[in-house]
Amino acid sequence: DPLHAYSAAEFVADARQLIEEISARGRLPLLVGGTMLYFKALFDGLDDMPKADPAVRAVLASEAAEKGWPALHAELAQVDPVTAARLEPQDSQRISRALEVFRVSGQPLSFFHRRNAIENIAT
Repeated sequence: DPLHAYSAAEFVADARQLIEEISARGRLPLLVGGTMLYFKALFDGLDDMPKADPAVRAVLASEAAEKGWPALHAELAQVDPVTAARLEPQDSQRISRALEVFRVSGQPLSFFHRRNAIENIAT
């Protein structure tokens, strides 16, 4: 469905299922294409982050339609300057996710990235 936002977590679940099914038939699954974000998620795992919240995403989309993505980028800079500094003001998908994480959890996205990086170093 082209209107559905397909997440890396959904890709990992789908890919693992298909890899199992293909392997069970005695075949070798081939993984090709993409920007490597999804492959990185498949091979390295995903950060432990709050789940997507469609209601929050809908509110953010509405706010973006009204104010524009640069205004939401400015809001992100107030609550998570670390993440905002690495995003362009028109990067709607990443700005939306960063604000969604903050609104759902009360913690900035950079908090989860930092926490997961520390945990990965410790293991």
